[in-house]
Amino acid sequence: MADNSIEDYALAYVLGNAERLNIPDSYMRSEELWSHFAEEIENHLASLDARGLVNTTITAQKLYELMLDYELFGVIGDAVAGDYIAYRPGKYAKFRDQILSNSPIYSVASRVGNRFYKDVFDKFSEINSGTSVERGETHVDAVAPASDRVVTFSDNEISDFDIKTSEIISAVSAQNQIDGSPGLREILLGQLKAGRELIRAGSFKLYVLEVTLVQSLTFLAQRYEKEAIGALAAALLTTLLKHIGIDG
Repeated sequence: MADNSIEDYALAYVLGNAERLNIPDSYMRSEELWSHFAEEIENHLASLDARGLVNTTITAQKLYELMLDYELFGVIGDAVAGDYIAYRPGKYAKFRDQILSNSPIYSVASRVGNRFYKDVFDKFSEINSGTSVERGETHVDAVAPASDRVVTFSDNEISDFDIKTSEIISAVSAQNQIDGSPGLREILLGQLKAGRELIRAGSFKLYVLEVTLVQSLTFLAQRYEKEAIGALAAALLTTLLKHIGIDG
């Protein structure tokens, strides 16, 4: 298989099918923008049954950095209120055409047809089946199975997971960068905060938690395996997966 990651294939698929991105053109906080990116990517990947297989945090980062290079965002800031980001949809069509015209993945997909991406994702699924994150004696699935079932939390559980998720958010906020990648820290913070809001709501579809909190915690646990932030992420992920019925 080529050296492309599954996120590269996911990005080519999303851009190839998204003639427009359903992202508001009003000013937003960065975490709101990341949530929109993740939701848009997840919606497009749903037809490939790729939930849980693709790290939408990484895919969102790749898409954001490409769009940033093409100046598809405007930023204004205030010393007290902070920064706001606005998406410029009028520039998207030209950006999309240029990216796809230079994509070897999209070039092959265009010739092969609809089966191409399905074959790719099936192959990645086969290669990565049984992959796990290991921390001491703790094992958690690197890719949690997706589900449309509804998960509910009691008031005590909401309080407990809220505190633990806030600890992770504080730890990520304290980092200047994550993995040396500009913008990844903000994407992860957006995903973590979106997951915390789901927990606070007390009832939600499981797959929504998977594409926010579960994916972000999995990424942090893997990438910072021997550091404190990775230990926090792995511990919370293990507890969370057991609570929602996905045993590690």
